[in-house]
Amino acid sequence: MMHRMTTRQVEKTMADRRSKEAENAELTRYASSNQQQTMANKSDMGVLAKRRNNQAFQRNAEAMLEERSIAVERDATRSQRTRDQNDFIAKALEEERRTQDRKEREIQRICESSEELRELESMLKVAYVNKERAVQQAERETLSQIEVAREKAIEVQMEYDRQRSLVDMAAKEFGKRVEAVASKQSIQQQMLDRLKLHEEAAREAEMDKHKVDTIMRKIEEEDRLEQEKRERIMAVCNLREAGIKEKLAEKKKREDELFLAVEAEIQRQRKEEDEFARLRDELWEEEVLEARRHKERERAQKKQADKEDMMRSNDQQQVLKAQLVAEQKRKEDEYNEFLKRKFASEERRAMEMDMFRRRQKEEYKLSIAAQNQHKQAMYHHELEKEREEAARIADEEAFKRAVVEEAKRRLLDEHAAKLHGYLPKGVAKEVYQRGHMGSR
Repeated sequence: MMHRMTTRQVEKTMADRRSKEAENAELTRYASSNQQQTMANKSDMGVLAKRRNNQAFQRNAEAMLEERSIAVERDATRSQRTRDQNDFIAKALEEERRTQDRKEREIQRICESSEELRELESMLKVAYVNKERAVQQAERETLSQIEVAREKAIEVQMEYDRQRSLVDMAAKEFGKRVEAVASKQSIQQQMLDRLKLHEEAAREAEMDKHKVDTIMRKIEEEDRLEQEKRERIMAVCNLREAGIKEKLAEKKKREDELFLAVEAEIQRQRKEEDEFARLRDELWEEEVLEARRHKERERAQKKQADKEDMMRSNDQQQVLKAQLVAEQKRKEDEYNEFLKRKFASEERRAMEMDMFRRRQKEEYKLSIAAQNQHKQAMYHHELEKEREEAARIADEEAFKRAVVEEAKRRLLDEHAAKLHGYLPKGVAKEVYQRGHMGSR
């Protein structure tokens, strides 16, 4: 009994243990399942998060690529716009430069071909030559005055030297005479003192007389030498004065020759310039005449072509008129035949023919009116072209006059002050009028 209870207990215990083990295993499975489920959930959430992150990164990358492509396209558009603007500005500047060059060349051509400007330039050259001549004349007069003053000073100095030498000579002569008188008085006193001794006195008197004669001869010799010296000095002075006058004459001759050479060179250059200007004017006149002839030929050819076109148009109109008349006659005949076949009555046929003729006449009038309107339009078109050509020529002439006036004003502004007092009367009057108008 005891043994059976123990077995039962063991079995019960074993059953309880198995039940507990089953519960534990179930709990373990449940926990493992929960853990696996949790891990799976975590893995799924990570995958979803990574997927969302990848999608967000992809969207950001696509947005960045799109923005970058838009920026690149915008930069390319901006660069292309900038290049287009630069090209447009460069073309505009180049066109403006070409227009300015053409305008400057046209202005230069007008200035070179203007007769008024050539006359003004020649007048200014003449004024400069006159001014140069006046300056040279003033220089010659100044040099002449200086030379006259120098000659006068030389003459005054020579006269002073001559007077001084005369005074010195007179003083020397007076001294010598005083010495001679003193010597003579001394000799006479000695002669008076020695009268007591006749022989000795006579001998001494003879000796003294001889001495006096010797002294007088010496004085006369000295006077003669002094006079010769004075004459030599005067001769030297005269030679020097003649040499100075000769040098002055040679200098004046050289200056006159130099002035004549300069004047001849100026005349030669002026002749060369006039010849060059004449050849240039002839060439320009030939070019202008050739251009005018070319324009006249073109105008005549155009007029002839227009006339031929008009004649061809008239011929075509005549042909068309003949065709219209023939067509009208044909239609009239056909319609007459049609009416003959359709109407037996002559009255009806005449009435229909009259209506048909009126319609044909109206159509012909409309055609003639259209042709006249076309001719009138062509005439007005040619008249308008002639008016435009006349206006263009008038504008060119006004532009040429304005260019010439501006060039004259610049020339006068540049040279009028320098050539004050040397300008011709007409040019000086124009300068005065321009200055008076400017002051107003």
